[in-house]
Amino acid sequence: CALCPLRCGAFRRAAGGAGRWVHSVCALWTPETYLTQEGVVAGLEGVRLDRASCAICGQASGSVVTCNASGCAYAFHPLCARNLGLYLAARVDGQGRPQYRIYCAVHSAREQEKDQRAWAARLESAAAAAAEE
Repeated sequence: CALCPLRCGAFRRAAGGAGRWVHSVCALWTPETYLTQEGVVAGLEGVRLDRASCAICGQASGSVVTCNASGCAYAFHPLCARNLGLYLAARVDGQGRPQYRIYCAVHSAREQEKDQRAWAARLESAAAAAAEE
């Protein structure tokens, strides 16, 4: 993977370079990268490979992302977070654009519970609206 040291997993071809591959998880949860219409990972040139250590695997290779909780500085590879069972949230904003958020071990449970409550409230509201029709 062009963004992390892990060698196994689901990969996607990277744009602009023969033989470059990126884990699907790394591509989606790294803010600078995105998938093209063809499903190729683009935006790698904007990723800072600053050699910061991953708080999970300890390796200082590739690129790490920080927890999306306000004020949290834990940094890790997205695939390391997924493999550890941390919360990786995929949401859609008001304009229908995907948003990807990732949380450390300290914030995963709280954020997942918050999202589940919000989802349950939306379902309840939709059910009430359908019952009124």
